[in-house]
Amino acid sequence: MIFRIIYILSLLLFLPALASGKIGSSDYHINLVNVPELYQPLNGSADVTIRPEFSWIKEDGVVYHLQVSEFEDFSELNLEIENLEESLITPETVLEHDKTYYWHVRSSDGTEYSEWSDTWSFHTIKAIPEPPQLIYPENGANEIPKEFAFRFKPVDNAESYILYVSTNEEDFESLSDSLKVSALGHLDSIEGIKTYSEKTEYFWAMKAVNSAGFSKLSEIWSFTTQEAVTIIYESRNDLIELSIFPNPASDYIYISKLGMNEISAYNIFSFDGRNLSEFVPGINNPGQIILDLRNIPSGKYFINIYIDNSMITRGFVIQR
Repeated sequence: MIFRIIYILSLLLFLPALASGKIGSSDYHINLVNVPELYQPLNGSADVTIRPEFSWIKEDGVVYHLQVSEFEDFSELNLEIENLEESLITPETVLEHDKTYYWHVRSSDGTEYSEWSDTWSFHTIKAIPEPPQLIYPENGANEIPKEFAFRFKPVDNAESYILYVSTNEEDFESLSDSLKVSALGHLDSIEGIKTYSEKTEYFWAMKAVNSAGFSKLSEIWSFTTQEAVTIIYESRNDLIELSIFPNPASDYIYISKLGMNEISAYNIFSFDGRNLSEFVPGINNPGQIILDLRNIPSGKYFINIYIDNSMITRGFVIQR
């Protein structure tokens, strides 16, 4: 009975070849090794780590051959590993930031290989930016005039910047003691208006920001004001006045804006740079946003608020 089944299966496999006249020809071959089904990174995925985990559906009795390339035709390889016994691997090879890669896999039973799987692509995450290099006011500067702009050297892969100004160097990044404002774009200065006390020492520093997160804090520089000084901090000609309350908050926080232009979007980040916006639903009313904070734990957070082409960053605390 078993031999009869084998015979029938053989006929089913070879009938197409018989009909085409290829039986016995040297160019005819039936490949019985299954093509792997890819699992992750998903096709077209973005913000993938530079040491991604590759996986596919595992089958018994085979080994695998993985190729990764920045070229869709795999003419040059960034990564190639053969004789993989498992279907999940995190290679030691580190890929480049902010680049598209292609990958595929084939399997082997020790005698022959399957066809290559489908080719999938992914795009790696941007590199976290380096801290900005401060330029002006110079460290230790005295008699700073009434109006000025903070100047710094732009960071190539930065999308925005956060400026910190405080009278307290020891607790420099605390939400209560520091002014935190943000400017969007590839800039070398941050402009706006804010009044500070005369003959007072202030400390300032900056962070660069992109979709990968926040840079480390730059060097902390100090300056002393000449008189009641107008500090420039917004990259706009008109002033934007925002009210965030209550702060600290418990379950809800209200963001109100004074002026003609509406708040178009917001992003919430933890102090370690994680974007938590998807966990914070909001109701966008004219001139006001109400944020539901019940899905994120107590702690300190940043919120980026977008109005026209400007982004303003504020800090807030969730306390329960």
